[in-house]
Amino acid sequence: MAPIKTIAAALAVAAAVFGLWWFTSMGSRQVMAIDAPLPGFALEAIEGVEGSGFDQSVLKGRVTLLNAFASWCIPCRAEHPLLVEIAGRGDVTVLGMNVADLPESAVAFLDELGNPYLRVGADPNKTVANRLGLVGLPHTFIVDPKGHLLMSRPGPIDRKFLEVDLPRILAGTARR
Repeated sequence: MAPIKTIAAALAVAAAVFGLWWFTSMGSRQVMAIDAPLPGFALEAIEGVEGSGFDQSVLKGRVTLLNAFASWCIPCRAEHPLLVEIAGRGDVTVLGMNVADLPESAVAFLDELGNPYLRVGADPNKTVANRLGLVGLPHTFIVDPKGHLLMSRPGPIDRKFLEVDLPRILAGTARR
């Protein structure tokens, strides 16, 4: 019993240290206002992912869900099947931003769980994450066809998001 408690304590300490590193290394984080245009950004290509890398111009023309994730993020793994489901419906463009991750880890993550992203790009130094105001992972943004922020949601999406929140947001964009 003692080894299990020791392992659990070590994992808790590691998670706390990682969380402290994440929040203290955020640099000059900005807060995005709803209806504000997203700032200009460019995400790097991920070696091993065909067609990866994109900039903010890809967000224009359709309602877009931009999902920030990392292979080491347990809640990202948990929400991923819902992103695959959303992408399969086709009513919103799904893009991915891989944050503070190794390219080979991102490739393994997408190979294992499926790649729901029309385009995916890397933000290895959290530069774009800081500009968008990320406070942790996962983080999901909904952007209107003009490139303006409709929603910023820290934390994992859930079934309620898929069945209630996203349809409400999409209905609102149809009236704009």
